[in-house]
Amino acid sequence: MLATVITILAAVLFVGLLVTLLLISIHNRLVRLRTRCETAFAQLQVHMSQRYALIAPLIEAATGSPHLSAQTLHAVAVACHSASDAEQSVTRHPGDRHVMRQLIGAEAVFDEALGQWKSIVTAHATLPDDVQVIALQKELDSTNSRISFARAAYDDFAAHYHAGCQQFPASWVAKQLGFGGTERFQDARHSPLQDDQKP
Repeated sequence: MLATVITILAAVLFVGLLVTLLLISIHNRLVRLRTRCETAFAQLQVHMSQRYALIAPLIEAATGSPHLSAQTLHAVAVACHSASDAEQSVTRHPGDRHVMRQLIGAEAVFDEALGQWKSIVTAHATLPDDVQVIALQKELDSTNSRISFARAAYDDFAAHYHAGCQQFPASWVAKQLGFGGTERFQDARHSPLQDDQKP
């Protein structure tokens, strides 16, 4: 009788140990996935901040051009300001999916405004005959390329993180411990910026 009880207790302890090890493994995996996602987004933020910083001097240099209307310049300035504010909100509220969706939406509007700007610049090769604007535009194009690649990297990590939070039994652990997926840029829109980066 005593041997049977000991066997049962040993079995219960063994199963409990296995479950504990499984939960620890799942938790650590979710932490790794979330950390990779956060790191990729931090790298994306660096490039976004660089782009925001380029807009004011670019608009100032292009003001007065006969090809760029005040409406176009204003649209780019407002879109840049909105995107910058949304990016700062994400920094203040990490993990908030609603705030992240707002950033993605603001970036989509910003991309569209820059796409219209770029189409005008492309249509007028001499627009404007100003070395400063040409240099700033080249820097903006380079930054846009880095943003495109950084977004793709972030979206890839975000997809893996989201999948990791959805699979059972990780989904149960994620719910209990506050892990959750995050929003992806590619789920929200197909932007003019992305079109410009295609070969």
